Amino acid sequence: MKKKVNKSDSSRSTTTAPGGRAINYSRWLSDLYPQIADKRWVRTVFPSSHNAGVDKDATGGPAEYWVACQDRRFLYQLRDGARVLDLRLYDKSYKKTTGNHSPTTKTYYVFKFQHGNHGNRSLEDLIADLLIFFRENPGEPVILDFHTFDKGRLFAHSSLSRLLTHLKALEGVALSYKANNFTWKKIRETGRNLFITGAFGDLPEAEEDPENPDNPKNPPGWSENWISRRYLWAPITHYWSPEDSSEKGIEALVTRTMSEPPMNSIWSLSAAVYAGGPKHLNSNHPIRLKTFAAGFENASIVNVDFITRPETRSSVVDKCIELTLRRAQDTTPPVAPKNFTVEPQSLYEADKVNTVKFAWSSASDNVGVRNYRICVGDRLLYVTNQTTYTAKDLPRWNGMFRVQAEDGNGNLSPFSNEVELIQDKKPPTIPGNPRFSLFGLPVIRLEWDGSSDDDGIGVKDYEVRMDGVVQGATRGLKFDIYNVPPSESRFIEVRSRDYNDNVSEWTGILRRPIPELKNMQVCYVPIDLDRDPLLALATLTWDPIPDPGYAMPIGLAATSKNIDLPPLPIEYGTPISFLEYARQDEEFELKVSLQLMESGEKTDPKTMVVDVDMTLPQPVENFKIVSETATGLKLAWDKSSSKNIVNYAISVNENPPLLLAGSVSEYELGKVWGSEEVTIEIWAIDEKQNPSIAKPLTISAPALPVPEIIEPADRSTVTTTTPEVRGINGMRGATVRFYQAGSGVIEYGTALVREDGGWSAAPKTPFPPGNFDLICDEIHDGQQSGYSEVVTFTINPGNPDELSVTDITSTSARLEWAFPGGSGIRFRIKVNGFVVAQTGETFFQLNYLRYLTEYKVEVYAFAGGWVSEPSSATFKTLVHPPTNLRFSQSNGNCKLRWGPLWGTSLTHEISINDKVFNTPAGRWGYNFKLADILPSPPYHLVFKVRAQIGDDKSEESMLEVTISDGVPPSSPGKPVVSELTESHARLDWAQPISNDAVAYITYVNGFPFPRVSDNCSFLSSLMAGAYYHVGIRALDRDGNKSPFSPITLFRTLGQPPEPPPLPPEVNLSDLTPTQVKLTWERLSSSTIGVRVDINNEHYRAVLGFPTVTISELVPGEIYTIEVYSIDSYRQLSESPTTVVYEPVVETPPAAPLNFEVLELVGNSASLAWAPSEGEFGVSAYFVYWDTVCLGRTEVPFFTTADLPPGSHLIEVRAMDAFGNLSEVTSIQVDIADPDSSL
Repeated sequence: MKKKVNKSDSSRSTTTAPGGRAINYSRWLSDLYPQIADKRWVRTVFPSSHNAGVDKDATGGPAEYWVACQDRRFLYQLRDGARVLDLRLYDKSYKKTTGNHSPTTKTYYVFKFQHGNHGNRSLEDLIADLLIFFRENPGEPVILDFHTFDKGRLFAHSSLSRLLTHLKALEGVALSYKANNFTWKKIRETGRNLFITGAFGDLPEAEEDPENPDNPKNPPGWSENWISRRYLWAPITHYWSPEDSSEKGIEALVTRTMSEPPMNSIWSLSAAVYAGGPKHLNSNHPIRLKTFAAGFENASIVNVDFITRPETRSSVVDKCIELTLRRAQDTTPPVAPKNFTVEPQSLYEADKVNTVKFAWSSASDNVGVRNYRICVGDRLLYVTNQTTYTAKDLPRWNGMFRVQAEDGNGNLSPFSNEVELIQDKKPPTIPGNPRFSLFGLPVIRLEWDGSSDDDGIGVKDYEVRMDGVVQGATRGLKFDIYNVPPSESRFIEVRSRDYNDNVSEWTGILRRPIPELKNMQVCYVPIDLDRDPLLALATLTWDPIPDPGYAMPIGLAATSKNIDLPPLPIEYGTPISFLEYARQDEEFELKVSLQLMESGEKTDPKTMVVDVDMTLPQPVENFKIVSETATGLKLAWDKSSSKNIVNYAISVNENPPLLLAGSVSEYELGKVWGSEEVTIEIWAIDEKQNPSIAKPLTISAPALPVPEIIEPADRSTVTTTTPEVRGINGMRGATVRFYQAGSGVIEYGTALVREDGGWSAAPKTPFPPGNFDLICDEIHDGQQSGYSEVVTFTINPGNPDELSVTDITSTSARLEWAFPGGSGIRFRIKVNGFVVAQTGETFFQLNYLRYLTEYKVEVYAFAGGWVSEPSSATFKTLVHPPTNLRFSQSNGNCKLRWGPLWGTSLTHEISINDKVFNTPAGRWGYNFKLADILPSPPYHLVFKVRAQIGDDKSEESMLEVTISDGVPPSSPGKPVVSELTESHARLDWAQPISNDAVAYITYVNGFPFPRVSDNCSFLSSLMAGAYYHVGIRALDRDGNKSPFSPITLFRTLGQPPEPPPLPPEVNLSDLTPTQVKLTWERLSSSTIGVRVDINNEHYRAVLGFPTVTISELVPGEIYTIEVYSIDSYRQLSESPTTVVYEPVVETPPAAPLNFEVLELVGNSASLAWAPSEGEFGVSAYFVYWDTVCLGRTEVPFFTTADLPPGSHLIEVRAMDAFGNLSEVTSIQVDIADPDSSL
């Protein structure tokens, strides 16, 4: 009988709290708004109505009445203070046919809320009550917690779509899940107040909207008829005790949960007792008191039965309101934790897990400690709700570790005592290959190859300094430096730094001054004076640019007559020229820059206006000799009358002129005459490089003969910078001087002429390498001869001989050579025809070579324009040694692995404790058993591995490990399932009796889950309504794995997306005494593999293959083999296909051999034979007399008794343990008649 609701039912939604404060249960959150506006909504404590959709007002019978968890419908639960509705929604849609003569089938789509198999309220009831409540209490927040959503079976394909269509009616008040971290103030500003959370399955994610980040867009394909995706929150995690829902069980759950609250920001505690039905708890019940016990008030959502009853309101709703208010006002931090310790744990050799255990004494708080924060310095590492934490694969931080407590309001305690832990002292590797990608116009950009920090926690950044001054740091592999004058050198270095502030050594490179254009000159050369005397080629030249000493190709970038021209490559050390056609009186603008060809950088352009003027300047006048001495002539002249004269040129006998400044009018010239007359000419040069008409001056030659150079011979090559200079045709007693032709000032040496006119001397100053023009004269008694003919020869000081290649590895080699002598010598290194470096040293380190590759190296000496012949050598790099050696073992079965080297077919030689093994080509590991290497623990193993191909072998790579033993732990206890939902489950199990487990592996349907250190595991991402087989294996610190625990079978809540697969059809073949082959055929299209169990223990999961061979069977044992199907959702068939196999031996043992009579005594015969051989041994022999069995023996001899006189056929047969009998072996035995002698 349903109750009638009148207006008085809502009047009790207001009451008075014990402190005298009035509580309006319909609006209590809105009334608290002034106190909680600036607090995050997840800090609120929410009362929740457990199984809100099953109430006694709408029960349909005694059974429903006893499963009802609430008294009244949703509206009254909300009016009485519930702010979370715990909902279990089931799709109960069905089809029905009516009509006798013309049957009509109609589909009825129904959503019902249920508890167990009973329920009454519909989804439409919920939405209607919510809308009424929101009209009565605008803005009052409510959370819909769809704890269960069961899609049913017949209409599961459309169930979610219909639910989302229903929820569309609530879109106007629904909050986006982006409000997860909002305060109540920010939530109120949205104008929305309904949270919709639930287990809706794998929904596509909403798309982020950059313009409105708090309201993502619906994903593609999302129907406009559905509630928007952003209003559907992830499900809330629930904590209950289904395995013990008694008062004691729930009380223990509450105590445990409040002392170690979950880490979730919002979670639900089901403080509800079920004992044959939901049980009402009075206000003083221990469960109620411990939910809000002082110092442990960590509740988030308190889920209770019968929330509309006064005792429930006073002990739950009032307490939630009071705790919410106290949290809002709580600024008192917890007391600091004490006795903080950091204890490194043992190291798993298999996966190199760095395990550290943190522990401390619990802290206290006036409200309750919610969690603990483990930090290194001020860096947060881990958050936990317990007083111990074991961190696996802990980053190798160095520093002071400490812990602090946090209460439910986010107040942080002071830190505990500090513990220093130093885990990483090794710096990262030095950055490789520093180089410039920009040279400084206007940015210098240094780039490098990244460092590694294999033993640490990673490279944090790279520090860059210039001329010893740190410029900054970067996480990337390049760094820009600004405002460096291009004309100045800078030494720029980089080093790497890891997160523990370990730093590598510096490595760097010199940024030399950037070249610049200097001393521009213009010269006009007429193209054809006869055809067009006004057309010329304007030649613009600049001073040569010195070689900077490293690769920096440059070019001349020009814009001439408003046309951008392609860059002209420039060769270092030679004058820079630019040609442009020009006409007399033409004027054009020219902009030129130097361009760095690799980076594209340009110097600031130099702009010049070229005013073409080819008018010849006026010549000099009155050119004469004003004085003459024994060593030279003094010349003088009247300057040209033309303006803008920049030079005067003086030439002797048509030789290249000597240029003098335009400001001078006299010059002292050294003696220049020889045996002939000498003509000296002078002309003026203006700023356009136009020469005037030359004025000549002729002088007579003196009487001294001109000496002649005979060594070095003209066009010869010498291999020293101080060759002996010899000559003839000198005057006895005269002094011969030899010079570099054209210089007129550098005297390289002198020689005294002998009686025969010959002379010789070594130069006092070494000749520079390269082509050299030598000239000489002689002096005697103040007289000077003319100059000799020019002798041109090449100074080649020698080749860089004795080239050697040493320290050859797989990626590097060292070159060394002899210094050939001379000054200014540098060396150029080529590898396989390509220039790789230039250096002034007599050694060089080649890096970044390819392993197992033949190389030819050539070293050239060079200086100026001279280059020597090369010294060459060939070598071959070694095989790359194995890298990343790693070892793992389980139960004495060991694996040694190393990194693969692609592109080669390498074999490997492995030494294990000096025992040598080899692998075939293409293998990157080796398997072995501990017992084959060492007889007993502890096992100390030294591995040495070298790679080889043909006769080439790599260097050895080495690894040492110690294993305590190879004995596996005992099996863990059978896993117990709890906290079961559609997608999650908790497993707990007893530790192994051996008590040596340090980790556990959970196998779900044959597939391993990640390791855990405690004897419990949380399974997630399970499929609703699916069967799961779980088993546990323990690992000890040496990596040994225990046998499987007993297998537990469970099924998740809800309905699967499709029915479980059918079990496969299984056939047995290839039957032998020790193995059997299973072959199966799938009966469901969704089947992707099978799980195989043997004698109730998991054997293997096989995916993608229709067969598996089971080996190492024991003949005579009975094997029960169960095969389950696995579908694409990883769910198992509900039952297996079971086959039984008993391997037997059908091959009999061999017949006994060498059957003989050892002794005859009276009527007794002693018989013997050679032992028989059988595949599984021999268990007995049977001896027969004339087909009558005399007896059985386990040894190969037998003594008969009481044989009658006469000749007897004695036979023997062997039998194995399976009853197989061998062929007969027989012998004739003659027993004498004792009476015949009478």
